[in-house]
Amino acid sequence: MGHSPTSAETRLIDENVLLRMTKEEIVDNVLYDYSGLADKCSESIDILTNEELDDENYPLAKLQLMVRLKVYIPGTTKYRTECIYAPKLYNYLIKCINNKEYFINPVTKSKYTEEHIEELMKVMKIIDPNIERPIFVKHRNDTLLKLEYKVTRINYNSLHNSFGNINSITYYKLYLSRTLGGVEYDIYNLCTIPANIEIDGDFASGSADITSSTMLFRIYKLFNDGKLLYNYVPPYHYVSVTQIQRFVKISIHFNNFRTSKYWIKNDTTKEQFINMFKRYAEEINNFIY
Repeated sequence: MGHSPTSAETRLIDENVLLRMTKEEIVDNVLYDYSGLADKCSESIDILTNEELDDENYPLAKLQLMVRLKVYIPGTTKYRTECIYAPKLYNYLIKCINNKEYFINPVTKSKYTEEHIEELMKVMKIIDPNIERPIFVKHRNDTLLKLEYKVTRINYNSLHNSFGNINSITYYKLYLSRTLGGVEYDIYNLCTIPANIEIDGDFASGSADITSSTMLFRIYKLFNDGKLLYNYVPPYHYVSVTQIQRFVKISIHFNNFRTSKYWIKNDTTKEQFINMFKRYAEEINNFIY
């Protein structure tokens, strides 16, 4: 089903004159031409992509999604116009914020202002109306980010004799979700752990410290204490979510078991299955204590 633009979205589209211009019009009236006019792009290239804006192969769609920033020359009332592909500048803004760096022109070192960020967001809202303005936030203070789990039961055609008469195993599938534009998305499959490891029984660990319920509780504790994730980059729009490389600290290895298929291989025995669980449960305990 297509998305009908809201009045705010329609206003942003109407205010962006580039969207109504042909490539020839943009080349003639907007891009750098050695004239020195302040309203024209001050450079012939995009400072972030290093692409020639007037190249005949440069797409019209990218020209129409440029953000044009008026940057005043220090000590004067004159300004220059920086023309940058908006999505690239947006990603650069995210990088600056999460590295706690100033949002500056990487070449001239001129500091971008609140007005520049507002101009950037006007273009980004045209691309994705639900996109958020990036702000620095520790993941434990991000109330839109949640750690959740689902209980799944996996039926196996046949388990080895060492598993006894057991032909299915229940797992906890843990994942991160975040609300974006009022919609909650599953954004990262954290790990899957067995749900039936207990002190005794079919899958006995022999220790109250090493059970499925204890492990689940302690993963949540790591998350709530801000110890589970590192270099947290909030997903400000859904496209960027799919590009997130890694949330979990490298030294935490239980997240290598992203799905249930990693727990039982063709030659896995019941003893090996329980010992794998013990190893990762102990790893979590070491992070907490």
